[in-house]
Amino acid sequence: MEIVQTKRYFLILLVAILIVNCGTDDSNVNLNESPTAFTVDVSQITDTSAKLNWTASTDSEGSTIFYDVFLEGAKVVDNITDRQFIIENLEASISYSGSVVASNPTGNETSSSFSFETESTPAPSQFTVSVINTDPYSAQISWTESVDPNGQEIHYNVYLGNEIVESGTSNLSYFFNELSGITGYSGFIEAINTDGLTTISDFSFQTGSKVLNDDVQLNNQQE
Repeated sequence: MEIVQTKRYFLILLVAILIVNCGTDDSNVNLNESPTAFTVDVSQITDTSAKLNWTASTDSEGSTIFYDVFLEGAKVVDNITDRQFIIENLEASISYSGSVVASNPTGNETSSSFSFETESTPAPSQFTVSVINTDPYSAQISWTESVDPNGQEIHYNVYLGNEIVESGTSNLSYFFNELSGITGYSGFIEAINTDGLTTISDFSFQTGSKVLNDDVQLNNQQE
């Protein structure tokens, strides 16, 4: 009878040890779990930047998840809790790839990759040229301002025909002189930014007749 009682106590002790061990193993399993999977979305892509947004990754123990962002293998930000980040100082028309890595306090990690291509660098905005006035000897034109989307400085080149007559001006008008009478002229204004990208707007006009007085008109308008 005493042997049976001893065996019973031993069996109960063995069961208790197994229960404790199972609980310990479960805790270890939870502690070793990586953060849950998540996805990354890329939006608002320009020629110099892109915005990342990602869904939440969670920890089985309810711990705070921290995120690192890598671009082309280089870490650009670490240990943030926000689920968005703007990558800046990019080059135009380039394909980029990277990843967002979620980690918990125990050092376990889960990553999600992304890729995108930046936009091409935009040219200066469109503008219009107007002919203000003409006479037999001269003409004056003006144009609206062209704006660079990235805030670069704009300068203008003035062409009469295919010949440049003014280079790199910041003025919004130009005066042509020493023209021939009753002659059609055409040309264009070229807006250029610091990257060398250009936008062109054309113009044309005709000069009037050269007159010596009220009664005499020159037949040769080159005189």
